[in-house]
Amino acid sequence: MEAINPMDYNNTRYADFIANHFTKVKFIKKGKPNEKLNLLQWLESNTTGRFSIDKDVIGFENTGDVTAFQLFYQP
Repeated sequence: MEAINPMDYNNTRYADFIANHFTKVKFIKKGKPNEKLNLLQWLESNTTGRFSIDKDVIGFENTGDVTAFQLFYQP
């Protein structure tokens, strides 16, 4: 049986703001249709900690998620 992430169960992974302790990463918007939806789907599927998006900055609580995003996200 697969373990359930408590933050997924309680719907608390997406934060409304980037907290001070989050690691911030800038990303370049390509202007593609559904770009933000695709980004959210990727983050929900490939990260484990909390995150937040503000314009062209994503904040990650888990530094491992930052590494995964920088290495593997393809807009």
